[in-house]
Order: sequence, then C-alpha cells, then structure tokens
Amino acid sequence: MPPVKKDSSPAKAVEVAAFLVELGEHELEVDQVDQLRCQKLLYFIQGWALARLGRPMFEERIEAWVKGPVVPEVRKHTKKFGREKFVAKRSAELSEQDKDFIASVWQDYRQYSNSGLIELTHEPGPWKDARAGLTDDESSRRVIELDALERHFKGLLPQPLTDEELEHFPSGH
Repeated sequence: MPPVKKDSSPAKAVEVAAFLVELGEHELEVDQVDQLRCQKLLYFIQGWALARLGRPMFEERIEAWVKGPVVPEVRKHTKKFGREKFVAKRSAELSEQDKDFIASVWQDYRQYSNSGLIELTHEPGPWKDARAGLTDDESSRRVIELDALERHFKGLLPQPLTDEELEHFPSGH
C-alpha cells in the first residue's frame, strides 16, 4: 500500500493524474483517461480546489497551450501514450480528503467527451485570458495564474440568496 500524505501541502500533479486513471478504470461507460482528458480534468480539479478548499490541489503550473490547459510535468509522463489510455508510473500518494475531492470533481466531469472537455476549457475564463493576443494556433507557454483560476471557479459557485430574494419565498409558518 502506498504511503498517504498526512500534511496539507499540495500533491504532485502526476499523483493526481495517477488517481484519475484509477477512477477511470472503474468506469465501463466513460471514455478512457488518455493524456488529453487527464490534462483537462487536472485544470478543473485545480480550479475547484482553489475555489472550494482554498488551496491548490497540486503544485505544478498549468500553461495555456493551443488545445487547452496543460500541466507540462504530467505531459512529460503521458505524451508517449498519445490518444491511448496512459499507464501512471506512480501510485497516488494522496490524503483520503484529496481523493474524495478529486472523485467528486471526476463525478461532475466524467460524462464529457474529450471534445466536450476542450469546449468547456475554451469558454471565457482563465485559459482564454492567458491566451489573450495570441492566434488560435499560436504556441504558448503562458502560465494560467492560480488567482485567475480561483476567481473564475469561485464565480461558478452557487451564490446564497440575498435577504431581498428570500422575502419572495413563503416562510413555512
């Protein structure tokens, strides 16, 4: 059994990727976790971790590449697999809390195809902002900043109703 992280320091992105592969292996009706799918899921995991947990899930940077967000360190481990499911070299050394969180994000995004995930990452937000001024096919190693990810994903969280909005609902008394 692999060791489990006991502190709250960020995991390695390759550990998160390895855990995504494990999650994907248990799904019969979901597309395999190839390197493209993994990269898009890492973007969503990092964004939601910043918004919901108030901390990054992993320490490596995300760059704004042509086809979407990419964690270069994970790309080094996955590029040889191309469009095939990749085999993670490292087992996930994640806390149970991190595994539960990653699994919850997986549940939210697992039904999307690779092209669907690309569309989601290409919507207005941190990836598109980081590529401002570049042509669609222009190579880039621009970093998607953590504060931009956090602001964007916090903006996607449901907002509590204001007192004025609550006045329109019956009180139940």
